[in-house]
Amino acid sequence: MQRRRSEAEAQIARLLRTARRKLDLSVAFLSRVDERARTMQVVDTLLAAPADGYSGPRDSGFCLAVLEGRLPRVMPDVRRVPEAMALHPADLPQIRGHVSVPVVLSDGTVYGTFCAYGLVGDPEVSPRDLALMEVLADAAALVIEPQLRTEQEHAEIHHRIDPVIDAGGPVVVLQPIVSLCTGARVGAEALSRFPAAWGAAPTSSSARHTASARATGWSCSPSPAAPGPSATSTATSRSTSRRRPC
Repeated sequence: MQRRRSEAEAQIARLLRTARRKLDLSVAFLSRVDERARTMQVVDTLLAAPADGYSGPRDSGFCLAVLEGRLPRVMPDVRRVPEAMALHPADLPQIRGHVSVPVVLSDGTVYGTFCAYGLVGDPEVSPRDLALMEVLADAAALVIEPQLRTEQEHAEIHHRIDPVIDAGGPVVVLQPIVSLCTGARVGAEALSRFPAAWGAAPTSSSARHTASARATGWSCSPSPAAPGPSATSTATSRSTSRRRPC
């Protein structure tokens, strides 16, 4: 059973269907190429395979070769391109026409490729088909970028928080709030203790990161234990020496 697509992936699927139908081909897909793998993130196809999530090594298939300029973006007949035939996935039917363009994010990062291909019985592709694919690839980049940024923020939060949780932290302590008029304790301030190795100064995005942390499911509860006597007596002593008339 195919996994449920996110809203962004559903929008990508509609762009892919537009490409596939306009070019009269069998398959269109959005690939993601990272340092380890080449993955078809979203696939629109008339065939039983490939499906969303189909993947292989980074240098398998045509995607990386197109990004690196080793294969042309438009191949009317893959069978006439020896390097393409050498990279043809063995578990897919023989591809005939293939058109592929890079998907580039706003910061210049290359996400992967926006591709469409046909089988032996499908029409050939031509250079004029490239313009349509480039427009759709740009639209795809706009759709996926917000989701990617959110995923990156969550990954950063987990990267920072996981070691603390694994070490039994954070340690939450309660420090008293003392009335300057009476010296009586009227409340407590909860403080979380984090490793000094973090050493990061607060930034303008602190509030956003806090909200993101909550969204990822992280939370902490104050320790029921009050602070040690030394902390309490110090706070009380200071408040008594600075007592003012009410």
